[in-house]
Amino acid sequence: MLHSLYAFMELAERVIPSKPAVDVLQNVCVKDGFLLATDLNTFVRMPVSCTENFLLPARLLKKVLTHKPRQLKVAVSGERVSVSYDKQKLSFPAADVQEFPAFPSETFKHAAMWQPDIFKQLAAMTVFASTDPYRPALNSVCVMQDETLSAVATSGHILQWQKNLDPACTCDLKTAFTVLIPALAVKQIHKAVHSRVYISLSENFLHLQLAGNLEVAVRLVKEEYVAFERVIPKQFTQRLVLERDLLSGSVKKLKAMAPLISSRCSLTVGKNMLLCALSDLTNSIEYSVEMPVESDVSFSTNLDLSLLDTVIHTLPRGEISWQFSAAEQPSLFCAADTLNLIMPIRMEKNL
Repeated sequence: MLHSLYAFMELAERVIPSKPAVDVLQNVCVKDGFLLATDLNTFVRMPVSCTENFLLPARLLKKVLTHKPRQLKVAVSGERVSVSYDKQKLSFPAADVQEFPAFPSETFKHAAMWQPDIFKQLAAMTVFASTDPYRPALNSVCVMQDETLSAVATSGHILQWQKNLDPACTCDLKTAFTVLIPALAVKQIHKAVHSRVYISLSENFLHLQLAGNLEVAVRLVKEEYVAFERVIPKQFTQRLVLERDLLSGSVKKLKAMAPLISSRCSLTVGKNMLLCALSDLTNSIEYSVEMPVESDVSFSTNLDLSLLDTVIHTLPRGEISWQFSAAEQPSLFCAADTLNLIMPIRMEKNL
């Protein structure tokens, strides 16, 4: 049982809520030969060699496992549960196992085999998702599978579209589907994915079969996703090729000065020059970083500095393309199959 607990808790401790709406969720449930943990949206299950049914308070279990016991035994006697390990014993009141939510029992249909890097890519996209609790669709990553595997995440201010998550075609994509996976669930799961994942779908859940007989069921967001392709302009009038690391370095310099000046920045393109700048009009403070570019156009736009940093550093290193048309329209930064869009902001003008 000890080996199973170690393997199970790697993922379960990320799922178990610290302040749940229902107290029973603070436990690991051992029932009918399975370990189970949930926050009601993500369910984690794993078979275990145990014939008794009981609840283990997660905070106590994690503390026990930090001692790295060599052996562990759980016993239920009347209204008490005891955990014995390495000549130590912990006991606590038994709770009602029947109150713990069951693992989803819907009918799942096999849909794909994904390589482990897919979830790492999806996790990297979650910074583009909204954190507004009243916009559940935008709190998600929209995953689209047909002949290719692609995904979109957006907060309404920035957007990332990964057009092909598997360019080497190492995944096995069985059936076409589009699902909204909560960004929180993606962040919970991805660090526990070390090998290929078998994907199945039911009406309300995405089922993941991981290595070591570990199962995960994620409650899907059942809302329509935004028509993101309409947000991206069909054509841009200008295109600038930049070195991602040079631009990222300039943005980092702005971020270091931002607390003293402003969280808003301007990008101004001139002849063979890009000027990244901050300004505090109230106190008449200005700061700028200049970088060389091959350009003969003139253009300027205003952006949120923190969002710009997210848009730039999530692109692969090397040459990136900045496409733009007008100051009041979105800017598109892209490389290979990754498209990052950022909406402009209005800046106060000197009167």
